Amino acid sequence: MDRCLLPYVTFLQEHDPAPFAEYILARELIGDETEAEDAYAWAKQFALYDDLAGEQREDGSWGAYLSAETATSKNCRYKTTARALQRARDLALPADDPAVVRARALLHRYLSGETPLPDTMSPRNFTQRAGIRRQALLDLSFYEPEDEQVMRFRSLLAERLEYACASGRFDRARWKAAGIEEPLRIGEADESVLPILAFPGCIGERLQRCLLAYLWEEWHFYGIVCCGDRYAPSDGEFHFWLLLLEQLRDFSLFPEFAASQVLPALRMLCDRLIDSCERVEIKINRYHAQYGQYSASWQTYARKRNDLLLRLLRTLRCALVCRE
Repeated sequence: MDRCLLPYVTFLQEHDPAPFAEYILARELIGDETEAEDAYAWAKQFALYDDLAGEQREDGSWGAYLSAETATSKNCRYKTTARALQRARDLALPADDPAVVRARALLHRYLSGETPLPDTMSPRNFTQRAGIRRQALLDLSFYEPEDEQVMRFRSLLAERLEYACASGRFDRARWKAAGIEEPLRIGEADESVLPILAFPGCIGERLQRCLLAYLWEEWHFYGIVCCGDRYAPSDGEFHFWLLLLEQLRDFSLFPEFAASQVLPALRMLCDRLIDSCERVEIKINRYHAQYGQYSASWQTYARKRNDLLLRLLRTLRCALVCRE
């Protein structure tokens, strides 16, 4: 663990961290596997895990994959399988967690065609079907990065990226127009799938630098935020800015791109959160159900502060990798 993180980790340990926070601290920041296993077993006894696993259906899904169907998901926290898997990653559920195992099996059935895609759509709507397949491959990649279809998907995206960066800069028009024949039926891939290229050795430094330069300064995540922007926890855009950084933090060049603006901003905010003389205004985001919440509730400032601090540390750790 980078020594710069030690004051923040110590603060969390001394301020009654929630069970899932203790687990994530042990697994990702302290790096103690034995402690992480024990903490994980304990965290699963609480409502945050039950909220997720309890809504999973017998087939391994949480209903539709991408498009929430009001009739079946009205009273559910997790209205789509994609959103539930996003939350599973947020809670750092391991690949062998029973809920994740069932979901992985379902993804394989979707991608093989054994199980029809659940979303309501026209039989001729190739665009929507291709979008679901792209998202399913991306979700599977987090748990099975060396799956054959995942590796093929990653290779195709790398080819498209090479074509898009032929001039030395990322050309979005060329990226969208890259007509590569392929058997995965993924259609026209948008920027949301690009995090899959962070897998070690997938693309060289030249392509990665070209890609990150575009994503950092030009791409508007959800049409709202850029990495190069800065937001406060009281801003409605703050959650999306953090989400964007989380999408990019596994790239090996992330520390370099984060160094000038993002790293100082994250450290400054962490300093404010552990300052007993300051009370940081934290706006709760309602768009992603419970995302970034590791405590049972956010009814107190201390719980919101602890959870935000942990979420920041998970990205700050990646931004500091090159300094260790």
